[in-house]
Amino acid sequence: LFENIKLSIFDDEYKDCICDEIINHNLGVKKYRYKNPSIVRVIPPLIRDEFKNIKIPKKREGIFISLGGVDSKGLTLKLIKLLKNYKLNIYITSQNRHLKLIKKYKISKYNLSEMKLPKNVKRKGKKVLIIAQTAGDDSLRYGRAYEFKPRDIILNALEENPGAKIYVKIHPDVLTGKRKSSIDIELAKKYCMIITENTNPIMLLEEFDKVYTQTSQMGFEAAFLGKEVITFGMPFYAGWGITKDKLTEKRRKRKLTPLKIFAAAYILYSKYYNPYEKRECDIIETIETIYKKRKEIIGV
Repeated sequence: LFENIKLSIFDDEYKDCICDEIINHNLGVKKYRYKNPSIVRVIPPLIRDEFKNIKIPKKREGIFISLGGVDSKGLTLKLIKLLKNYKLNIYITSQNRHLKLIKKYKISKYNLSEMKLPKNVKRKGKKVLIIAQTAGDDSLRYGRAYEFKPRDIILNALEENPGAKIYVKIHPDVLTGKRKSSIDIELAKKYCMIITENTNPIMLLEEFDKVYTQTSQMGFEAAFLGKEVITFGMPFYAGWGITKDKLTEKRRKRKLTPLKIFAAAYILYSKYYNPYEKRECDIIETIETIYKKRKEIIGV
């Protein structure tokens, strides 16, 4: 009707419009769906256009895991699959903060232990730590520690570290007589220094150069503290290149870093719950809450 006027319509519903031009801000628009595609003009959104190719990720279901040593034959197949297939690089930057807090606050599986070193742990000289567990623990059974004799870990540590002081950390339940040890304690008493104090695990590990373990979580904590770790079993963190393993697991072919395994086990695989607030929470809140409660109870 009016030669000098151009009729433009904003539309993103593929409707049949009588106009000179259809303007659509949806960058993913399919012009062919319009009756007259030639009059359709796509203009970038008025705010931003960076999100054109980003796909909304599907929510990943959280799974709770108690990291006390895990098997390679059945109980942690989901974790193993995650480590094998998941693109973990996208989580690495944020995990630095998590690890820094764990190291700073010395957060572990046992957080009410004394925050001081055992009297017989000397500051100087090369020191090797053997971590003893309790006999019959499921993590030993499913983690294939049964493939070794109770004295093997001790004899290997002595043979491979001439001149070093060898220490054995005995499990608290063994000291109280509730459980038997997973290693030969009588042999250990002959050739090693025995640690009987209930010391904070992170603080203890920081003092050692090398750690021998079967399937203990402390082995992984030693690894992300930068210690050399020797495993006499197949816990969740073994077989990925961050430990020296006496066993092999053919399904674990990738080479990972402690940070990537931390991201998989502590972030992607775990689900956290704040019992004081009665709600789910993230790992940062969990670390901060444990630290706060520990200070209230033991003062540090």
